[in-house]
Amino acid sequence: LYLLALAYENLGFYENAENFYFKLLKDKEDNRIRFHLAHIFYRTKRYNRAEEEVDKILEKDKEYIDVLLLKAKIKERKGELNEALYLLNRVLKKSKPETRIIMWFGELLEKLERYEEARKEYEKIIMVDSKNKEALYAYGRCSLKLKDEENFRKTLEILKKQGFNKYADLLLAIDLTGKGKYKEAIELFKSCEKDFFLKEELHFYFGVCYALIGKYAKAIEAWSKVVKISENSPLAKKAKEYSALALKWLKMLEKEVRI
Repeated sequence: LYLLALAYENLGFYENAENFYFKLLKDKEDNRIRFHLAHIFYRTKRYNRAEEEVDKILEKDKEYIDVLLLKAKIKERKGELNEALYLLNRVLKKSKPETRIIMWFGELLEKLERYEEARKEYEKIIMVDSKNKEALYAYGRCSLKLKDEENFRKTLEILKKQGFNKYADLLLAIDLTGKGKYKEAIELFKSCEKDFFLKEELHFYFGVCYALIGKYAKAIEAWSKVVKISENSPLAKKAKEYSALALKWLKMLEKEVRI
């Protein structure tokens, strides 16, 4: 029955898998089964149910690393970033630091606007792997937020020298947005969109550029993509707020045209 449930889960038939996992739990309590259930609830955006399942596991094993990581994902999805950060910190103290977890830890710090701390995490990765394009890009992104022009420019050059031109272009586009060069930024964002479709900051700043040149419908479209990628992140919350304002302006303009 377990193998059948696992097959359904892997194929994306979550309702079938869920039913089988519950049947298995009726016969015998098993943290492995609860973990699968929690994953299904997480993937189907039932975050509170997912958290209930991981908490049941953690009652018996407080340091179950994979469960702590899943709970951190759940907390992040719910917008509870400090709690997610706390859980990741526990993992980093208990196990050998992995690049992906250090990167995630840095991203959470960045979302909490703790840019200097985030940059130090990215630097840890770069010191071990100087060609880690994601860490280099994130380091440059934090440098922008910190208004550290020198390190921002250095990061751009490193990315270009190593052939990561699209990452450099995306950073440059964000920089141009901050400098009010919206049309130039839009062209760069367009050239990066295919490569970075899942990066929320691309769509967020794309929307900002469109809004500031009066193209509100395009801005709303860009911001809707931010919300789809990460519904409760700080950028997604801003995207929702800005979309509401842009929609208001769009309706006012449409009314003006009709008159």
